[in-house]
Amino acid sequence: MKHLYRTADQMWVRQHNLTVVLNCVWQANAPISRTRVVEMSGLNKGTVGSLLTELQEWKFVKESGISDPRLGRPATLVDIDPDGGRVIGIEIGVNSISIVLTDLKTQVIWSRKVDANGVSFIQNQDWVLQKAEGLIAEAIQQTLIIRKDKWSVWYGIMSLEFSCLVLSLAG
Repeated sequence: MKHLYRTADQMWVRQHNLTVVLNCVWQANAPISRTRVVEMSGLNKGTVGSLLTELQEWKFVKESGISDPRLGRPATLVDIDPDGGRVIGIEIGVNSISIVLTDLKTQVIWSRKVDANGVSFIQNQDWVLQKAEGLIAEAIQQTLIIRKDKWSVWYGIMSLEFSCLVLSLAG
């Protein structure tokens, strides 16, 4: 019998906690101390340290200096590693298809827009999907031109109009 709900095993909890820690670093939008990540996430210090180490190994975050000296030992800061991967975003609009390739800090590396030129997207869905696939392939090719590392693909759908691919450039 197929289960209706996924239960929380150890792997699921770790994946969830990795997401929480990565979101804390992302939302800081600047270098952040491990202590601040502990405060924001509600996770314990050891767990945050372990998860940040894993995210560093995957090149999603990097150490980026130390905090200003105050009382006690200066804190090591972590930040999103812009070169740790690439993000491809595509939007299929009413009259056009737009695609953008960014680094992990959302700096645009490459973009392209294809106008419908009178083609009805509703009546020509196959054409739209072929164009979208072609643009995604072109964006991946741009990634390979920029970085010749090995890569893998993660994907997520942000809404009905927007999808993104994260290309991890692990060495």
